Amino acid sequence: MIKHKRYNTNIKQSGTMLKDQNKKKLFVGVILIVFAFLCTVIIFYFVINTHNQAVEEVGDLKEKVGVLSTEKELAQKKLTKLEEEAGGSIYIDKIVNKATTIYDEQEKARKEGRLWIDRNTDTYVVTLGILNGVKKGTRLSVYDGTKRIGYVRVETAMDVISYVYPTKYDTLKQFADEYYRVIFEE
Repeated sequence: MIKHKRYNTNIKQSGTMLKDQNKKKLFVGVILIVFAFLCTVIIFYFVINTHNQAVEEVGDLKEKVGVLSTEKELAQKKLTKLEEEAGGSIYIDKIVNKATTIYDEQEKARKEGRLWIDRNTDTYVVTLGILNGVKKGTRLSVYDGTKRIGYVRVETAMDVISYVYPTKYDTLKQFADEYYRVIFEE
């Protein structure tokens, strides 16, 4: 009988241990489920928050588009009025086409010109234009004698002249004189 009691005691103890292990597993499982639920809630929060921000941004952009379209209409009206006052607008294509018949091949092939700086109006003009292959955005090298001292970029190209501005690395102080040599280095 003693052996039988001991056997029953061992069974009871191992049954209790199994229940404790199951409780631990259930507890860990419940904690993982709660954690997964919290992660899902957080993810939905961020998704909804991102959506709300996008909706607000779209609203702001629509408002800006409305303002810009109004400004565009006003600018178009002003342009029309100025064109009427000036007797019509100037067309660069017509000027360039006429220039191709006026200037010879030597002028068309020229890649070197002069930069003139008007300090009163902060205007930069070069004697190279569309006829010489220069267009908006073209970078020209500026020389003082034989030494390159900086660059200018074409803002508005005409037939044989162009309006330019110093690149972001160059400043008006860097160009102390009024005249410089410029080269269009393709």
